Amino acid sequence: DDNDLCTIDTCDPSIGCVNTPNTCDDGNPLTECVPSTGECVNPNAAVCGDGVCTFPEETCLTCSEDCEGPGAACGNGLCEGGDGENSNNCPSDCDGRTTGKPSLRFSCGATYGCGAGCNACTMEPVSPTCCGNGLCEFGETEGNCVADCEGQAPVAAPTPAPVAPTSCFSSTSACTENSQCCSLKCRRNGNKRNTCT
Repeated sequence: DDNDLCTIDTCDPSIGCVNTPNTCDDGNPLTECVPSTGECVNPNAAVCGDGVCTFPEETCLTCSEDCEGPGAACGNGLCEGGDGENSNNCPSDCDGRTTGKPSLRFSCGATYGCGAGCNACTMEPVSPTCCGNGLCEFGETEGNCVADCEGQAPVAAPTPAPVAPTSCFSSTSACTENSQCCSLKCRRNGNKRNTCT
């Protein structure tokens, strides 16, 4: 006995001992026998939880921890107010003015909504992406999801539907544009200053 669990040992007094390799007959040429255990394993097999979405063995349905994208993410160019982003906790995505005259301050996203001064902004929660569903979604690239995005350009941020601001300035408040005012009218007054009318 050679103590190798990947061989079948036979001994014949006339020819001696023969160690015949135990083949792993799973049809995959990459499968190998582990001598210490005798188990047949494929070192390149998909392992759920290793951080790599190995398609087609893994998809977001069979291994969400490897194949499901984050959905909302600070730094992706979209202010995802529906997922809690605002100009304080994610200024790279959410516009805002937090200094200066109080009546001119605003914070896009979770605090203020997606009103005046807010560029790419949505109050709808952003669903996580799903590598392996056949759709190249925002956040997926050929680099992180070849199954869905092979040969495709990166997907642009979704165009959010306009959302009315959750707050507005009352009459006589200073303003810079119509959408800041509850009346939707920002006009220059006699003092050469813009106010809501």
